[in-house]
Amino acid sequence: MEQLLKSANVCILICTCDRHEMLGTLLAHFAKAPYANSVPIYIADNGEKPANRVIERFGDCLTIHYAQVQETGLVPVRNAVFEMAMAGGHEYLALIDDDELPSPGWLEAHVSTALQEKADVVTGPCLPLLDGHLPRWLRDTDFLDKDETTFGTHNVLIRGSALPDQDGGLFHPRFSRIGGEDWDLQNRLRSSGARFASSTEALVYEHVPPERRKLRYFFREGVRTAVMAAEIARHLDEPEEKVRLKMTRIGLLKLCYAAEHLLFCLFANGHLVRATKDLGYCWGTILTLLKVRTSFYGRS
Repeated sequence: MEQLLKSANVCILICTCDRHEMLGTLLAHFAKAPYANSVPIYIADNGEKPANRVIERFGDCLTIHYAQVQETGLVPVRNAVFEMAMAGGHEYLALIDDDELPSPGWLEAHVSTALQEKADVVTGPCLPLLDGHLPRWLRDTDFLDKDETTFGTHNVLIRGSALPDQDGGLFHPRFSRIGGEDWDLQNRLRSSGARFASSTEALVYEHVPPERRKLRYFFREGVRTAVMAAEIARHLDEPEEKVRLKMTRIGLLKLCYAAEHLLFCLFANGHLVRATKDLGYCWGTILTLLKVRTSFYGRS
């Protein structure tokens, strides 16, 4: 299998921002992998405190290319890590987040699926790593899961030659503070005819901190989803009047859904989370209609 990875000319991409302990845990995992000496790792870091000391600990067992990025937000650091990897001439780029851990055979599953399916893009599932108490209203739900068809730079393999034109950066800066850059990349890959596949064995586990087990996190995600939806519509050059009408219609529907979920939340887990996210979407819609600028990523 190690020979397969060598012949595929694959590399691993990681973006990081002030999560040194988790990054160290992830790199320690890769240091024990059978491909530790043969698969290079590219890391772009736009944290307030650079992670170079963490990187140095693995200098003898991993081939790491590390760059610090001064600009905050999602897009600059992702553009930087893709630029580094593409300059390295790799055929396949495997992406994982710094707060995740791959399952055994994760990289091999991505590459073998790409070769067998002749795929340009391979996606995999992401499950939560939970330590500590899980609230009753979140128990036995899948709100923290991402299935194997979910496209995102948290767990994906992409053929470098299938990537869209990178002049000015692969990701658009308008998504840097709110998210949506993954959707935009997926849309451009599909529009260019890229072949997609998925693998249930290309599994990663994501750390879920206590703050993401609270209702206010799901409210915030609802707000962000609404803001992101409006920005995506504007990115597609939809007329502003059409954007506002569409957001108003969806916001009213979400308000009705929220009322329904609140009615049933006493009888089944999950309805309270859905109601909270729908109410967040309504608030995000109001912010969008008022053209209030919001930021969810990056330092202020």
